Amino acid sequence: VVFGSENGSIEEILKIAELQESRKNELDEKIREYMDKGVSYPNAVNDAFCEITGMNNCFTPNNILGIEYVKAIKKIKSAIIPMTIKRFKAGYHSIDIYGNIASATAVRKMFWEGERAEIKAVVPECVYNIMEDEYRNGRIINFEKFYPYLRYALIFGGKYLENIQDIENGFEIRLTEAAKKSGSFKEFFELIRTRRYSNSRIYRILTHILINITTEITEEMKKKTPPYVRILGMNNIGRQYVNQIKKETDVLLITNLRNFYDKADDKTKEINEKELKACEIYASITGEHERKEPILL
Repeated sequence: VVFGSENGSIEEILKIAELQESRKNELDEKIREYMDKGVSYPNAVNDAFCEITGMNNCFTPNNILGIEYVKAIKKIKSAIIPMTIKRFKAGYHSIDIYGNIASATAVRKMFWEGERAEIKAVVPECVYNIMEDEYRNGRIINFEKFYPYLRYALIFGGKYLENIQDIENGFEIRLTEAAKKSGSFKEFFELIRTRRYSNSRIYRILTHILINITTEITEEMKKKTPPYVRILGMNNIGRQYVNQIKKETDVLLITNLRNFYDKADDKTKEINEKELKACEIYASITGEHERKEPILL
């Protein structure tokens, strides 16, 4: 598996992953100390690690992803060999353009601000054509378009919001009060931002609220293998592979939703219902509807 990273050193990423495991208790205690001071979790992890190990700036966005890959490979005792490519010029959250290189953050910013001509220089032509087509057909989505649904869910959610995945420390009260006061998502987001929660975590929480993903559901899913795998697309080689592994696994491989319910147990059907409802909410904004079968190439 090959991934980008800010440090460009697989040896360093392997070392960081190993130290996270070997000094876990010490790190967890120090992370709690930082969070009690109001530091957000990602920054608390970075600060605690720097203090204990003397290694600096380890937990940058792409490094974090690579570290998690390495830890997962070790956990399942996989033969996968991790490799990394150094990310340069445009940082993860950078809004600057460096010649023909820009971050996804910068591309999104240019798009929403109507500077689509500038995007052409920093993405492949086929990507630019798709973006233009999606824009012309009104299928470009941001959270502002979901805000009426979200606002309704927050105002009427009540006590159930305490059970939503990733919500802690009464954050649901802050969300509800902000929803009552805010007519737009931009205004709402400014009111709910806090040093304790990263923006990414807040977006995850809001998505969980939209489709009612609770801590109970996620904890239950962590204890088992996935109940099913949804095949979104395949070519002829992929089709042969799917037919082969169907005989070797207990996990349901879904290529046709019409046949799914004959084979699934009640818990698997419940998880699938969550997925379908998420698709329906998305489709209510884009006008696109759920595919019943995979794309075949």
